[in-house]
Amino acid sequence: MSHYVAIIGYNNTNSTYTYLDTCGTECGSNGYGLFTVSQSQLYNGIINNNGNGSLV
Repeated sequence: MSHYVAIIGYNNTNSTYTYLDTCGTECGSNGYGLFTVSQSQLYNGIINNNGNGSLV
């Protein structure tokens, strides 16, 4: 199942995004809350989502 996350911050010095996930574990995510991830990891997760990923 795909879902949306809202990127609420970024740090280009550390190459990270902070995002809010509202779906929870039933969507295969880490759960509800704020998470910080590398920019490349988030991009790859979006692009490699069985053809369902998109950037808005």
